[in-house]
Amino acid sequence: MLFTRAFKIVFIMVAASLAVLIVTAQDDSETQAKIESAMSAAPAAIAQDATILDWEFDADGKFVVLREGTNGWSCLPDDPSTPVNNPICLDDVVMEWFYALLAGEEPSVTVPGFSYQLQGDEAFSNSDPGVTEPAADHWMSTAPYMMVILPAEVDLSGFSTDEHSDGPFVMWAGTPYQHIMVPVGDAVLVLTAQDDSETQAKIENAMSAAPAAIAQDATILDWEFDADGKFVVLREGTNGWTCLPDDPGTPTNNPICLDEVFMEWFYAFMGGDEPNVTVPGFVYTLQGEQVFSNSDPGTTEPAADHWMSTAPYMSIVLPASVDLSDITTDEHSDGPFVMWAGTPYQHLMVPVGDSEQDQ
Repeated sequence: MLFTRAFKIVFIMVAASLAVLIVTAQDDSETQAKIESAMSAAPAAIAQDATILDWEFDADGKFVVLREGTNGWSCLPDDPSTPVNNPICLDDVVMEWFYALLAGEEPSVTVPGFSYQLQGDEAFSNSDPGVTEPAADHWMSTAPYMMVILPAEVDLSGFSTDEHSDGPFVMWAGTPYQHIMVPVGDAVLVLTAQDDSETQAKIENAMSAAPAAIAQDATILDWEFDADGKFVVLREGTNGWTCLPDDPGTPTNNPICLDEVFMEWFYAFMGGDEPNVTVPGFVYTLQGEQVFSNSDPGTTEPAADHWMSTAPYMSIVLPASVDLSDITTDEHSDGPFVMWAGTPYQHLMVPVGDSEQDQ
């Protein structure tokens, strides 16, 4: 989304005149500052081993390398041509997409791709990737965001294109460069008056699962069921999101906020039914999460691949047609991984912050 100066850069770049720059000297304070800025874009577990690039180009038309990395991620520091602080970290898929954007070529996206902008971002237009000056739908935010790129066949028409919405929205919709912007900011608790202190505590805990702009208008549920087999409502909401407090059956604090797609998926999962997912769905677990098994959704006791994390996460469910086979299933990896791979309930787990031990 990124990419406010994408087309500016193409016109000012004269590849033949640029020298290849590989910085090895660690006493270069300007280089060090750029590296630190770039690393602030993503969770530490990803940024610490990422390749760090600069906004200049080498003789091959690629970004100059400030520091070589080992984990397949690439980070760039704050773009000096924009007024907001907007460093970015991209996986291999988004990096290729970005180079296609810079060259004005249509990207080939066959698997999901991710980038982090935990310091916020700006674009000159939410609708037109070719705009190089602020347009009427100029979008700027200092909130932490994640960007998700999906294969072209994934239907995004049900998502808002309003950059000022309080949830995921589509940037550059209908163009070859369309993608989803997902706010991943820290929760700020906004509570309504409640007489029941226990209910109040559950509402407060449930709201801590998601960014405040989402949680404050979400429906809050409890882990008990009503006569229709649905979760008991503690507070009605208005924005289509649903939050539940910490699951008392697990040792970690793991409240959760789900959009409508994932809520239907969740009820199907609990009923042992196969979910029908036709569009992407999102879940926030900003306090961390625990599952009894990374491979078997039916496990009810901790298994060998029992997974627990205090890091903030997002879950993304995608239509079954989306190929996730190239994404790791290792729950201890430092980036996105597939949970319950090969089952009707497979989904992506995406870290959006540092674990307690990293803080």
